[in-house]
Amino acid sequence: MNDTHQVGAGLRPAHRYNADAGQALPLALVALAVGITLITVLILAVGVYMQLSGRSASDLLDYYTCDAGIERAIVPLVSNPLAYPSNSTLTVSLNNRSATVGITPLGSQVISEPGSGGTITTTVTSYLVASTTGNQTITSRVEARQAAGQATASLRITAWEVGQ
Repeated sequence: MNDTHQVGAGLRPAHRYNADAGQALPLALVALAVGITLITVLILAVGVYMQLSGRSASDLLDYYTCDAGIERAIVPLVSNPLAYPSNSTLTVSLNNRSATVGITPLGSQVISEPGSGGTITTTVTSYLVASTTGNQTITSRVEARQAAGQATASLRITAWEVGQ
């Protein structure tokens, strides 16, 4: 049997061995290994990111609920600075969460200041307000200032601390 083919004017062997023959399989295996490694790392990174972002969203909702608790506790102080004569607790629900708010009166003082029409007497009542839900706690120190003869008080937050 003849192992040559007639091509054009010359003859060439039927089986020609190339120096690169057999390298396709190892290259394919290396490419597959690198691809699997990259995909695995990507999947793990996405999983960790989802866990962290879910935690962040949960912490943010806890913060908003605590903040709402503080606001709910200090609103009555505008119309009545002595709204909480003793330690009080209230519960605020928001974002499918519940905040427990503790209000502690720190005392009152009367301040006399010179004003345009004479002496202005102001009563300053201080409170410590702490709101807790989930992993979040907000502690605030609030002053309710009511001038003599005024129907409402002004509020001043003198300290605000967020903790976990």
